[in-house]
Amino acid sequence: MRQVETFNVNDPEFLRLFEMSFPPEEKIPPMNLRRTFGKGGHLTYYYDEGIFIGFTYCFVCLDTVFLVYIATRPELRNRGYGKEILEAVEDRYNKMNLFLVVEAVEGEGQQREIRSRRRNFYRRNGWRDTGIRLLSDGCYFDSMYYGSSVDADIMDATIRHYENIHNGRY
Repeated sequence: MRQVETFNVNDPEFLRLFEMSFPPEEKIPPMNLRRTFGKGGHLTYYYDEGIFIGFTYCFVCLDTVFLVYIATRPELRNRGYGKEILEAVEDRYNKMNLFLVVEAVEGEGQQREIRSRRRNFYRRNGWRDTGIRLLSDGCYFDSMYYGSSVDADIMDATIRHYENIHNGRY
């Protein structure tokens, strides 16, 4: 799998996958993501034999990495690409504190099932629940980490810094 770090938030494949992969309340406008480039934001596209597989968007602050988005094309899911992409992130930032946020597994029906599957995907790949709920862009999320545990104050400070930059307050 080939990785390409990019500043292109206008790529049609990226935009299509971004739109279909996240609920409206979790989507940061791509132009806001662009504000973070060169200030901690890293958008990476992943390809297999020239075919766009998915992307990650990470925000790096000092020695902490906030994995904000990870997505694979729906028709290519359950083929190991998500695991490969997650391993690429873990390898790239292996000396740093890694964390992400996931929706709480609450409610009923399809949304609950999707949220539970997402959380289990991370757990199967070595991520652990922190037991800490964090506020990000007006929504509360549960947090998970990979490797060494990440302090709640550090996660919160990283998210605040990320929000200040992408919202144009920095």
